Amino acid sequence: MHSGGKSERVVDYRIAPGVLESIVRHSLAGDPRLRLPHGVSRSSRHPVEIAVEDAICRVTLHLDVRLGEDLAVLGAWIKETVGTRLAVMTGMRVGNVDVHFDGVYQSETANSPGLVSQE
Repeated sequence: MHSGGKSERVVDYRIAPGVLESIVRHSLAGDPRLRLPHGVSRSSRHPVEIAVEDAICRVTLHLDVRLGEDLAVLGAWIKETVGTRLAVMTGMRVGNVDVHFDGVYQSETANSPGLVSQE
């Protein structure tokens, strides 16, 4: 393609959905406050759903969270972490990261301060 005598080079590439899912999973891996459930969640077939339309990435996450966590704070951190990591690694715009907390789990240190016992 020529424009005003100058040649422009257009680079087009595609990223497999599995790669995008791996980026999301690795962004959250090792954080003890949350878990990506294995298998089918109540509202989804996959804990990580990614859709790309018009070069804009949209992510939906279905997570289990540790009992006692501040969901608003954790949700904001997840949105920022996943959105930033995807944008930096792929160059795509991230339209939204929707976080659904589908379950809770008891911490391995159930008697730690800050957690209220239900006994």
